[in-house]
Amino acid sequence: MPFAELEKENIYYTVHNPGCPRSLLLIHGSGGSHRHWPETVEDVDATVYLPDLPAHGRSTGQSRSNVDEYADVIAEFIETAGLSRVSLGGHSLGGAIVQTLALRAPLWLDRIILVGTGSRLKVLPEILDGLMTDHEGTLELIGKMMFGPEAPDRVVEMAKKVALNTPASVTHDDFSACNGFDVSERLAEIRFPTLALCGDADLLTPVKYGRFLEQGIDGSRLVVLKGAGHMMALEKPELFTAEIRRFLEKGIGKP
Repeated sequence: MPFAELEKENIYYTVHNPGCPRSLLLIHGSGGSHRHWPETVEDVDATVYLPDLPAHGRSTGQSRSNVDEYADVIAEFIETAGLSRVSLGGHSLGGAIVQTLALRAPLWLDRIILVGTGSRLKVLPEILDGLMTDHEGTLELIGKMMFGPEAPDRVVEMAKKVALNTPASVTHDDFSACNGFDVSERLAEIRFPTLALCGDADLLTPVKYGRFLEQGIDGSRLVVLKGAGHMMALEKPELFTAEIRRFLEKGIGKP
C-alpha cells in the first residue's frame, strides 16, 4: 500500500475502489490506526482512503497535541493526492479533526460523517496522567470503556494490540488534543450535510454528544446503533457501513 510524502512526514494509507468519482476518507481515533475501520467500508460506492495519522500505524513523523495541527496534515494529504468531492469521516479524535476542517470549509469537502465523537471531548485527568505513568494499566482502563457488550472477542483483541503498539507519548498527545478541543459554540457554522453515528452503549462519547451535534448542525441526522459501544465501526460493521452507504447515496433524508 502507498505512502503520501508530505512536507514533514510520510503518511501511510490504504486505498480501495480507485477510479470512483467520489472519495471517502476516514480518520481513526486516539492511539489508533487505519485498522480501526472495518473491511466492509471497502464496499461503498467511493474510492476509500484510510490513512494513519503521523506517528501512528505505519506513518512516520510526529504526533500532535492540537486538533488544528492534525487537521493541517489531513488537508495537506487531500491536496497532495488531488482529491475532490471528498466525503470526510472521523471517529472520536478523527471526528474532531473533521469538524475542524468543516469549519474551514475547503472547496474539496462535500459532506461529513461524525462517528462516536462530540463538539467537546474532555478527558479524565487520570487517563491523561496514567498514559505516561502506567501505560498498559491505563489502556486497560480505557479498553473497558471502549466496547459494548456484544463486541466480538477478536475485535477487542485486535484493538488492544493496535493500542499497545502505539507509543505512550503518541496516545497522550492524541488525548491531549481531544482535551483541548471545543467547537460547541461554532456548530451552526458547519454548512455541510452531516451524518452523526453513535452507539447506545458508548461510555466514552455517549448518545447525548451525538444529539448535541444533530441539534447544532443544520442539515444533520443522528443514527444510533443499538448494542454498539465506542468502537461501533468494528463492533457492528455491517450496520455501520450500511448507514454510510445510505448517506452517500441518499443524503440526510430519512431512509
